[in-house]
Amino acid sequence: VLSVSVVPVGLTTFSKHHLVREPTRDECRAALHQLERWAGRARAERGISWALGADELYLRADLELPPADWYDGFEQVENGVGSVRFLQQQIAAEAAGLADWRGRRIGVLTGASMAPLMPQVLAPLTQATGAHFDLLPIANSLFGATVTCAGLLPGRAFREALASRPDLDLALIPAEALNDDQIFVDDLSLAELAAGTRVPVRPSYCFTDALDTPLVP
Repeated sequence: VLSVSVVPVGLTTFSKHHLVREPTRDECRAALHQLERWAGRARAERGISWALGADELYLRADLELPPADWYDGFEQVENGVGSVRFLQQQIAAEAAGLADWRGRRIGVLTGASMAPLMPQVLAPLTQATGAHFDLLPIANSLFGATVTCAGLLPGRAFREALASRPDLDLALIPAEALNDDQIFVDDLSLAELAAGTRVPVRPSYCFTDALDTPLVP
């Protein structure tokens, strides 16, 4: 086992809620305390943290995120483990290669779990690009509002959110919400989403991959 991540349980609208519930703040803190014990032992023995808590676990515990070097190269970033520190690191490393977006209004669409943490990412991104970023948290219309990760957001939820935002110059959506065929979990394609909105849409893993090229006039 190369690493272990601990993530708060995700409950869909269809889950049997009488059998399981979301953890409380104190329970999240207790889980992180246990994780720190395991990680401390792993770092002493092997030089890696090995046992890692998801960003959402820290958010629910109301605790600050660990530094970037805690995440052992961000091997589990697609599981929401170290996402904020990874994005901050990518922006700092690639800021010089970003296009000039001064005067542009860019919408950042994401899940409810990442939204409270996103200002930590958008602040350095604003400084690097000069753009104005509008954070647009999206509720999951397919699995229910309790499923808050960006990777499970349906294409129709993005389309509905963008329908009322023709003022945006660009919309960034999480690339994790698409499969290798550029299809969302509700079978809507990226091409269909783009064709149905008045705003240019770009999928992005780390912002720098979508903001290095300016819009075509």
